[in-house]
Amino acid sequence: MLAPEGDGRLKDPLSGSRGEATRGEGSVEVYRAGRRTDPKNIDLAGSPYGSWREANLVKGEPLADALRWLEPEQNAWRLRVLDCRPLTLTSTSTTGDPRIAESFSRLRASDGSQHKGLSPANSSRLACDLRFPFNGESNDGPLFLADVMEDKWDIYLYDGHLYFARSWTGELWLRAKIDFSALDARIPWVEAKLDGDYADPIFVISVVDFLVKSHLYRRELPHPVPEEYSDNPETIANFSMNAFGRWASFASLGDTTGVLFLGQ
Repeated sequence: MLAPEGDGRLKDPLSGSRGEATRGEGSVEVYRAGRRTDPKNIDLAGSPYGSWREANLVKGEPLADALRWLEPEQNAWRLRVLDCRPLTLTSTSTTGDPRIAESFSRLRASDGSQHKGLSPANSSRLACDLRFPFNGESNDGPLFLADVMEDKWDIYLYDGHLYFARSWTGELWLRAKIDFSALDARIPWVEAKLDGDYADPIFVISVVDFLVKSHLYRRELPHPVPEEYSDNPETIANFSMNAFGRWASFASLGDTTGVLFLGQ
């Protein structure tokens, strides 16, 4: 089921400012913002899935050693995945630009209607066939709004299209057509600017698939990473943090659209 943000709109169912993921801010002046919550919660990151705690880390263990590959026989998805949680669930996202923090705060009140009818700048259209369960009811508006700066995306639904915008800047990075039937919701195409890390159409489609499954259905599952990142754990984990923030638990190189909902 598509689990909506807040009061919910959809029922049952890329570059840009990234800031820093800091494990200790030192003397550098940084800015941080959050949504809706009490100020005392502003520094909270942690898992949105509720399945991992910092206590799982070995005290004094270097980050490079804490980032471990899990072989297919060691996880339910039967994929080789990198456990990114030692970085993504212990880091705090900040920015050195107060305007970015102000932008993030301001966008927490946005309904996303400014994106309605628009495509990402200089985008290409990619055919696909992504399918998700659906109970036959949908309403336009915000589906997911970031709470803290470790949430990197805002997602909206308008006129049969999903809009995926970066939460810090409001920049529209992805748009997807979505068709609803009695039994499922289907995405037949995705629009994105094919550039940089997002140059590979398979990766772009995998990103949309992951964002729907994780942010809307709230399922913890592997997220995609461009294949050129190879086997460097720290590079992959840093990319994962920048791309997906605290929603990035397990990284998988290449196409992840075949990953099923497990254990839910």
